[in-house]
Formats: sequence, structure tokens, C-alpha cells
Amino acid sequence: MPPADSGKSGDAETVVQEVPPEETGPVPVELTRVAPRFYGVTPPAAALALAAASLALAVLLLATGHVVVGGVLLGVALLLLLAFAGIARRLPDTAVARLSFNAASAVRARAGFAVETFTVHSSARMELFRLRRELLQVLGQRAECCTLATPRRANPPVGGWPSWTA
Repeated sequence: MPPADSGKSGDAETVVQEVPPEETGPVPVELTRVAPRFYGVTPPAAALALAAASLALAVLLLATGHVVVGGVLLGVALLLLLAFAGIARRLPDTAVARLSFNAASAVRARAGFAVETFTVHSSARMELFRLRRELLQVLGQRAECCTLATPRRANPPVGGWPSWTA
């Protein structure tokens, strides 16, 4: 037999209950924000610190003549900087990460502007060369046409033929 306070009767009928009244009036609201914790993801500051340390050590080793080890550490520093950039883009939770992400975005925007300027300048120069080549062809055809249209005498005039007819 079901307990008495369960709302079920012995003959298995559904019991109708009242809906509780909604809260009317000022109700205290508490908002909480949970900081995300990504387990297994290196913090951006740690990646930046490791990159700076490996870069400094690589420069020191390259200066003292240990080229192979210095080159390897330079590659490790580059990889750590790339990892820092990727982590900072996804988790800009610290001021260093936000600052570096904003600086990298500004550099990327300026580099994009420089590439666009170079592309436009190069295409304009190519168009100029094409138009100059076309102009030379037209001038050559014009000179050829003028030479064929001018009747030549058997004997050249005194002083020779003009240079534009040759």
C-alpha cells in the first residue's frame, strides 16, 4: 500500500493538486558566474613565460656557439609562442593574454593592409606594362601603315629619306 502523503489513493486514481502560487513582490536574485576551468590546457601566462625563457636561453646558446641546441630551443620558443597565441585567443582571461591578443590583432590588420597595398600596386604596374606594350604595337602598325601609304621615288631626295619612313 502506498504511503498516505504520496497523493495516490488505493484505487489508482489521479489526485488533482493545486498549483502553488507564483511569487509576487520583490524576490532576492543571486547571479553567480563560474570561471571555466579547462583541465589539461596550459594557462596562457605559463606558455608565455616558457616561450620567453626558451627564447632567452636560445639566444644565449647561439651567442656562445652552440648552434644546434640554440636552434632547437629557438624552434621550441616559436612553438610555445604559437601555442600562447592560440590559448590567448580562446581564453583571454588575464590582462597579459588580452593585451597580447589585441596587439597581435593590430599587427595582423596592418599586415593585411600592407599586403592589399602591395597587391593593388603590383596589379596596377602590370596593367601599365600591358598598356605600354599595346601602345608600342599600335605605333608600330601606324608607322608601317604610313610607310606603305607613302609612295617612294626611285631616286632618294637630296639628303636621304626622312628617318620616320625607314
